[in-house]
Amino acid sequence: MGQTCAYNFDRNKCACQRYNPYVDYHKFAQPPIDQTEPYIPSGDGATPTAIKLARVRAEFIHYEEFYVNKLRQFEHYYVDPLDVDKNKKTVMARKETHETIFGNIRKIKVFHEQKMLPSIQGAQNVTRDDKKSLGKAFLEHAEALFAVYEPYFLNYEKMINTLQQKQKKPKYKMFLEISREHCQNERLDSFLIRPIQRLTRYEMLLMTLIKQTKKVNKDDQELKYLTAGLEAIQKVNQHINESQRESARLLDEADKQKTHFTGHSCCGHNRKHYKSIEKTNDEEYEEIGEEEKLATKVSQSGLGFERDEKERNV
Repeated sequence: MGQTCAYNFDRNKCACQRYNPYVDYHKFAQPPIDQTEPYIPSGDGATPTAIKLARVRAEFIHYEEFYVNKLRQFEHYYVDPLDVDKNKKTVMARKETHETIFGNIRKIKVFHEQKMLPSIQGAQNVTRDDKKSLGKAFLEHAEALFAVYEPYFLNYEKMINTLQQKQKKPKYKMFLEISREHCQNERLDSFLIRPIQRLTRYEMLLMTLIKQTKKVNKDDQELKYLTAGLEAIQKVNQHINESQRESARLLDEADKQKTHFTGHSCCGHNRKHYKSIEKTNDEEYEEIGEEEKLATKVSQSGLGFERDEKERNV
């Protein structure tokens, strides 16, 4: 019998019973984030619209907790076991390959654990006189979101291409299959795309929250912060899209020059990848719920991310 795994959701059967010769998973175990107790109003102020709004806010916080737990699970079963500095038995011998496949995913995890999640959890029981606000959280962290996510987006295609080459080897294939079983059958490429989908998810959740907040009080200060927070996230997304387009353009130019002199393409990249931030995998909507499905189309026209602090102030 194996030990109980920190991320085993089936208490009757531990996935760790299947031995992986390339890693001791328990060495990298991290406890999941505890879910915040949702705040649902009661008494005289517990109108149907107020209760609905509170539930939407609680779901918003839950999705952030879920995302952080997924990042921890990802690091536990894939990132750390494949790191030669952390696991001497790893199938991945070169540190450069590890950095290519996972990019700055650890920085994204730390940012959400230490900054984004505490800010969002702190807005659970917001009132008109409370300084804590979901909208403010996005205003405060917009520039940091751009700083940690832009490199990941620009490196994503190279991540996937490298992974596809590596997983053809028998030892990699075996490691990935066993790790997938420990992660409720979630593949490594499925984990890698989660950060790509995250920023668009924020837009969808904020749009839904704004819609419900308007039903309670159109003049509420929190509504103003939420609207400003949505605009900040849209600017982050737009700026990342522009960075991806510019990167694709430079690669195209380099490819054309190489082809001109040698007759062979040097890059072979898929230039259409930069559109990924404008789309969200339909399967991911199942986690969001019916309310968020109403906000699946997000406008990103006419938005640019500015670093000037004065222009970002509400």
